[in-house]
Amino acid sequence: MKKLIMDNREPPILLSLLSEKFEVEIKKLPTFDYIVGGKVGVERKTFPDLVGSVVDKRIYEQARRMVESSYNPLILVEGSISSSYSIHRYIPNFKQDARKTAMGVLVDLALNFSIPIVFSENHEDTVYVLEKISRSLNSFKHHTPRINVSLSPTVRLLTLVPGIGPTTAHKIVKRCGKKVTYYTYKKLLSVNGVGKKSAGRIMKFIGELI
Repeated sequence: MKKLIMDNREPPILLSLLSEKFEVEIKKLPTFDYIVGGKVGVERKTFPDLVGSVVDKRIYEQARRMVESSYNPLILVEGSISSSYSIHRYIPNFKQDARKTAMGVLVDLALNFSIPIVFSENHEDTVYVLEKISRSLNSFKHHTPRINVSLSPTVRLLTLVPGIGPTTAHKIVKRCGKKVTYYTYKKLLSVNGVGKKSAGRIMKFIGELI
């Protein structure tokens, strides 16, 4: 039977459904809700979860941890985001258009963090998506993966900064380390090939993540 790791904070009903398809291991996961096939990290978010993570500003920190992890990240949005009124049951003081807020952040995550987005209608759909991920990993295990896993997570993150390619990103990581939160403008300038403008863009990018 296929194996899957499930975060211990996920709903029991999903454990029941997944146990019919997977050999499920329950543990506290620091970043994702599910690890499929030891390769794909899946973060499941309902519509209120997604909007709430925008309100408390944790979504981009989550995205940073996802791309810095050793897994290929994927966000699974469960449930409809077609109506805005229901969000006020969970976030009463939220004044923005919840649907547009959710769609906007999904565009940011897909384009600026290169995180794939998948939708499911309900728990049964979510189980199907996780099963499909597992089958795809097995079907294409002898093919070159779509995501360049030869690059470290921090290198992949740095290449999101305009003008920073993999070669320069490798140099930065070698000189400054894997934890971007410890980077300083002065230290970046000590990297061969990183000038004042590039260092400024990197620090601005990091500032937007934390």
